[in-house]
Order: sequence, then C-alpha cells, then structure tokens
Amino acid sequence: MPESLNILFTAKEQVTLERSPVAEPGPGEVLVRTTWTLVSTGTECICYGQLYEPGTHWERYARYPMAAGYSHAGVVERVGPGVTELKPGDRVASFASHRQWVCAPADHFLRVPAGVSDEEATFYALATVVQNGVRRAAHEMGDIVAVIGLGILGQLVVQYARVMGAWEVIAVDPS
Repeated sequence: MPESLNILFTAKEQVTLERSPVAEPGPGEVLVRTTWTLVSTGTECICYGQLYEPGTHWERYARYPMAAGYSHAGVVERVGPGVTELKPGDRVASFASHRQWVCAPADHFLRVPAGVSDEEATFYALATVVQNGVRRAAHEMGDIVAVIGLGILGQLVVQYARVMGAWEVIAVDPS
C-alpha cells in the first residue's frame, strides 16, 4: 500500500507535507483515493496565520499540528467488512482534509451523482454549512434577504436564498 501525502499546519505560518501509511479499512470503514480538494481561503488563511483572538472558537478549532482542509472528493478503493452502502469505484465527497488517501467510516462520505464533476463535488462541505445556516435564519418565502460579504460562503448564501424563495437578495461586499 502506498503512503499518503497530507498537508499539515504545524505552527503559525508553518506548513508541511507529511507522509503517513495508508490504513486498511476496518469494519464499517472505506478507503478513498483523493481526486480533488477545495481550498477554503478564509478558514485556511485564518488557521495558517493564526489570525484570530485568543478565547474564540478559532483557538479551539485551529490546534497545531492541524490537518488543513475540509472539502474533499475521491473514489472508493476498498471497503471494510459490513459496508454495504458504498463499493469500490464509487465517487464520493466528504469533509476530509487535503490528503491523498482517506480511511474513515462509510457514513462520513456522500455518493456523488453521475454528471457532477469531482471539482463540483468538493463544494459539498461548504454547501452543507451554508444550507444549514440559511435554513436556520428563520426567513419565509417572499422575504428580502441581505448578504454581507461575498466570499465563497456569501456567494453560496445568495444562491440558496434565491432557491429557498427570497423575493429579493441584496448582496453587499465591503472590499
């Protein structure tokens, strides 16, 4: 089995390419070969540069060494005993980090439909976060929605707000 190359933030403004053995999937797990990952520049720049105040949720999240990334697509290579929902050759998306190989429980992966590219599939993690936020915003069909900040998340919020029935979406980017 090959080694996996993994991107790690090891300290403030320090990044390394780590080699690790690729695990065989155990019961309920799958082994996925990465085909594409997405860089979320906001989160990754904040964690890489330690651009947060002490005591915030960022300090709890960005603990070094930290596996960078959380938007992943790949192909199932092996399945462990008891896995029935995925099979070798299935294309999947997940919240996994920037690494060549991922071995994790099968329910951490979502099968990618035919017609969706691996690049598009990497948006699964971000879209899940945004969709959850838009649904919790307690808006109704016909509301006017303002989105402040048009980074990647803000742009996804604009799209979800329209799809979920906003009458008008006002997008503001301060930069």
